[in-house]
Amino acid sequence: MPKTLELMKTTYKAVVFEHYNKNGLNSRPNAWALLFGKQAYKLAKNPYSDEIVPDFEPEVACEKAVEDEDYWMYKFRDLGYHTLQDWLGASINWPNCRGFVRPPAKHFMKPFQKRSEESAGSDIRDMFAALCRETYEDTTLYLDQFMSAYMNESQLGFIWNNDLAHSDVNGLFHSDEHFYQMLRKHERRLEKAFVIVMGDHGLRFGGIRNTEIGEMEDNNPFLMVSVPAKYRDSGLLNVIKENAKKLITHYDTYATLMEIAELVKQNNLDGLLNPKTEVFRKGHGSSYLRHSMIEPRNCKTLRIPFEFCSCHKEFEVPLDPDSDLVRQMSDNVLAHFNFMIDAGNVTSLCSEMSVQYQKSKAERLILDDGREMYRFTMTLNPSDVFTGYVEVLREGDKVKIAVVTERFERVNEYGEQGDCVENFEDLRPLCYCNQSWF
Repeated sequence: MPKTLELMKTTYKAVVFEHYNKNGLNSRPNAWALLFGKQAYKLAKNPYSDEIVPDFEPEVACEKAVEDEDYWMYKFRDLGYHTLQDWLGASINWPNCRGFVRPPAKHFMKPFQKRSEESAGSDIRDMFAALCRETYEDTTLYLDQFMSAYMNESQLGFIWNNDLAHSDVNGLFHSDEHFYQMLRKHERRLEKAFVIVMGDHGLRFGGIRNTEIGEMEDNNPFLMVSVPAKYRDSGLLNVIKENAKKLITHYDTYATLMEIAELVKQNNLDGLLNPKTEVFRKGHGSSYLRHSMIEPRNCKTLRIPFEFCSCHKEFEVPLDPDSDLVRQMSDNVLAHFNFMIDAGNVTSLCSEMSVQYQKSKAERLILDDGREMYRFTMTLNPSDVFTGYVEVLREGDKVKIAVVTERFERVNEYGEQGDCVENFEDLRPLCYCNQSWF
């Protein structure tokens, strides 16, 4: 989106955070970090750290309503701001979670979005298809109308579109003019606003994802921040530019929004003209509007899962896929997948999987402590390509394969292939529903 990016950088003096790192495989763990500042999944023991337990188990996060969470949207709402939020169905509610029981914002898009997605909403979908209308046009129209309606009043709008570029590396580009024109239209309004443009994770599917650059892009979502015009020539912008060079996560964006809410409550936003030196902590993050942040800044201290850590990793050349060790890795990971499916009691719904051994790829990670850990990619029939980490444990002549990545990432798009187990978040990428279900 070159026009939008150039406008944000030149007119709004926006800062791009080059080392933004996702906190989890897909949208749910990243949403919990961004919205509530909490860790929703266990971080397994790895070369960087021991096991880090979550704030609560994923099942609990799914079953509980989120009204009691410390959400920055609630803070601004309670301070008298007009608030807007779309449904966030793919992040908080997916696949079958309670999420928000009550509207979290004054303007909540769920009724329209829910209606258009359910089976009874086929007329809406057909009409939009005939008009070549995409979902981002609806959410941005909602935001556009919201900004216009409360032109001279305090407001907070938050939209999350997961259709535009979720599965297509070229998906963003055709929307460039649309976002450019919206930002130009509201330029005067946004002179008094913080503007955050971001992604929760990068592209997870497709041929590019199977490359080194694709893996880096997946782990390194976009983050761009602009501050109100009155702060753009102050020390605040220099602080943000310095912090943009650091390793940053969704936890830090959460803390940043919470600090802004706290400053509004104190009627002290102008305190940002001279940023404080002490760390502002909230949840598992720290605000990047201050000189100091949580230190040291690495994947261990920032609760970034080892397999998604964007810090540099070096690997040896891949092992021969026909070697006994690589075959043993393939068999063990497949057994791990089958165990997960059996534990979910959905074995009868899923097709039997087999390994395409010639396509297995094991690259040893170079570690100072000599541990034998591999980035492992395998192809299964019929589910296709998965990637994660395994560790080889040797005791004399015995070799044991330990699965480090409990949730191997499936890097090809799977659409409706796992819909027979759609209520099982971990199993949907693994299960290729058999013909009896279809």
